[in-house]
Amino acid sequence: MIEFFKNSSLFAGIDENEIKKILNCIEYRVFTFDKNIYLYDLSQGFKAMLLKDGVVDIISLEKREIIDDRLMAGDSLVYDFGKSDKRFLRTKRKSTLISMDIGTIFDDNKRNCQHKTIFMQNLIKDLNKFMSHLSFKLNIYSKTHLRDRILLFLNSEREKTGSNLIKPIFNQEDLAKYLSCNRSALSREFYLMEKEGIIKIKNREIWLNES
Repeated sequence: MIEFFKNSSLFAGIDENEIKKILNCIEYRVFTFDKNIYLYDLSQGFKAMLLKDGVVDIISLEKREIIDDRLMAGDSLVYDFGKSDKRFLRTKRKSTLISMDIGTIFDDNKRNCQHKTIFMQNLIKDLNKFMSHLSFKLNIYSKTHLRDRILLFLNSEREKTGSNLIKPIFNQEDLAKYLSCNRSALSREFYLMEKEGIIKIKNREIWLNES
């Protein structure tokens, strides 16, 4: 388990002995859930999570269910689930999560924990990363036309990998939830974009032609 912690972004730059000491300063638990389980209890308070295995979606419930992001094995999440927040977690597959109650590290009896500085820096980095992602999602939702949403997503994926070959982690149904649109509308727009030579789709992979 310590090796898994060492390879995570939350514990980057921290040696094994210090990781053990940090874990003594915070409260954490390991959970395993079957697929399609809504994790209401874990979606409360200021949490840091590591996904040991499986797939977990971060979803919002507004007029329709929206996938804000997807965690794959090895990914981490730092987020403050507020009381009025409609955002929570749901397993896509059977998954094992490590949940850390970050609020406890600020308790008076934990303030003298000598090994938390780098850990706190990593927490802030991961929190900022997720908040930046939510800003990106707001940018997607602000687009009136579905094609603009699709292109914003595809160009973002291209920037991450440096390749025009996009391999989405979503199937088409989940991508529609990610883009906050109807699945049939997404299929229709993909068909039109492929017909116009903007994209080429094969076996769930998307080739994005240069614009």
